[in-house]
This record gives sequence, structure tokens and C-alpha cells, in this order.
Amino acid sequence: MKRVGGSSEPATLYELMDDDALVPSVADRARLVEYRDVLDRLVLELLERETLNQSELVEIFAPVVKRPPREVWLSSEERAVSSRPPVMTPRELADLAATVSQNGHIEVAPEPDEKG
Repeated sequence: MKRVGGSSEPATLYELMDDDALVPSVADRARLVEYRDVLDRLVLELLERETLNQSELVEIFAPVVKRPPREVWLSSEERAVSSRPPVMTPRELADLAATVSQNGHIEVAPEPDEKG
């Protein structure tokens, strides 16, 4: 848990917002302030129930307006944009394998058993 200045108390949201490692830009800080009511509701719901499902999260975050897509930012002009997709989680791989086996287009190798 994040602590501030050697304190034994957990950091508050506003103390965390002042931490450049967690919230690096002024725009990101402004966005957190803009949606403070949404974040407060999230905190209260989590304190009440500890776990929220997807539909509950959708309801909580409904007031948040999604920003328009940004162009890909590269740290260097010489760095090429990758065409590789993000890494798939084991669950996503299993879902893909199930989908593929149903339509029969691609065979996905079964996962190895625990013995090797």
C-alpha cells in the first residue's frame, strides 16, 4: 500500500494524485478531479461489497466520457510501429481455441499436461 512521507497511514487519493510516478501529467490529474464523484462512488461500492461485476462497473463509470483515440506515440522517430497484437491471456487463448474448434478453421494445439 502506498504511504506518504514515512507515515503509517495509507495515502489519500489527493496525495496519490501528487505523485508523478502514479499520475504523470497535469491532464491526467485534471481528469481524476473531473470524475472525482465517479471515483468516490467506486470506493464506496468496493468498501460495501469488495467485488463488483462488469455490469456494476459499467453503471458506476457511465458518466465518464471516453476521450477520442490518440495517434500512436513513439519515443523515437526511428522506432517502428509494431504490427503484433497484444499478448493474449490464458483465458483469451482458451476462448479462441473454443471458438476455432467450433468453426473448424484453425487447429490450436492443446495445452500440455502438468507432467510435461
